[in-house]
Amino acid sequence: MSPYQKTVPLRSGVTVTVQAWAFADMAARSAEFMGMLESFTARIKGEVTDLPDVDALRLMERTVRFSLHRPEDHELLRACDLPDLVEAIWEVNGLGDLVGKFLRLRLAAHQRQEAALSSPPPGT
Repeated sequence: MSPYQKTVPLRSGVTVTVQAWAFADMAARSAEFMGMLESFTARIKGEVTDLPDVDALRLMERTVRFSLHRPEDHELLRACDLPDLVEAIWEVNGLGDLVGKFLRLRLAAHQRQEAALSSPPPGT
């Protein structure tokens, strides 16, 4: 199997394959991609809600469908399959590394901003 694919066993016993997104596809669906990253990292940033809202569920449905090697396999999915599917999507796309990098860059920018705000203006 390609390193860009991962098989996911569903609770029904059927197996589906999740595939990594091509960069061009990710860019074409940038709203979905960024929305998914935001929802996946909400807990890290302290923005957790008890239940996902309707928009988040629709975003998840589009993301999962887009990630399936055979999009028609979405008919086989049940809510209980989502945790394993989301984890596979996260892994096959290397999103942990990507999010880590984004968060480190955001933190570094915030630290530079704080340092600039706390230092006296030149010539004082």
